[in-house]
Amino acid sequence: MTGLKWPPKKPHDILDYAVDWSGTLRGETIDGSAFHVPHGLVKLSEKADKTRTQLWVTGGEDGHYYVIANRICTSGGRVVEEHITLSVIDDIFPQQESS
Repeated sequence: MTGLKWPPKKPHDILDYAVDWSGTLRGETIDGSAFHVPHGLVKLSEKADKTRTQLWVTGGEDGHYYVIANRICTSGGRVVEEHITLSVIDDIFPQQESS
């Protein structure tokens, strides 16, 4: 996995996002996971199961892009990190001006 990008969110949305690690694990499972969320976003919670990690997040400033890091430790002792881009757009579907 490289260059993951999550769908955009609005600043006040509270949304969950996930990373599917099954293609990276090669038969191993996730023993631990941590998300690093940059200043401006608020991490509400995070969890992991055997092949997937999940982050609940809110906040962000309109027009900004944030890079979130997710580092996992596997049952085989490997440590793997993925970076995910999340954009914050206040008006995802701007209204067109009428004439």
